Amino acid sequence: MKEIMTLQIRLLDTYEVASDQVKMVQIPFAGTAEGAYFRGEILPGAVDTQTVFPDGTGRLSARYTLRGKDPEGKSCMLYIENTAELGSEETHPTVVTDNPALAFLMEAELIGNLRVTEDGVTITIFEK
Repeated sequence: MKEIMTLQIRLLDTYEVASDQVKMVQIPFAGTAEGAYFRGEILPGAVDTQTVFPDGTGRLSARYTLRGKDPEGKSCMLYIENTAELGSEETHPTVVTDNPALAFLMEAELIGNLRVTEDGVTITIFEK
C-alpha cells in the first residue's frame, strides 16, 4: 500500500441527541494533513457524525474540506468523507479535489487507519 497522507485531528465540543432507539453524536474537529501528495489544514465546519445503537454498534461519517498545496506548491482543496464502523480502526475515505495532479485520488481505492491519541485522532490514508 502507498501512503497518501496523515491527518492529525483535534476534537472539539461533542453534541449528543439520544432516544431509546439510537444516539446521534456530532464531534466538530480541526487539524492538519501532511503527506507526499498534499499538505494543508482542515477548514472550519468539519464534523464527525456517529450513529450509535443500544447494543453499542454503529457507524461514523466524518466530512471535511482541506486547503493546502500539492507537491509542486500549487494551492488546492480536498473534500474527504471518511466512513467506518464504530470500534474499527479501518476507515473508507472518498476524496474530491480541484487539483488535476491529485485527481487520481477520486478514482483510487483508498483505506484509512484510525488511531486515538492523547490529543485527538490520527488517520493515515493509503492507496491499496
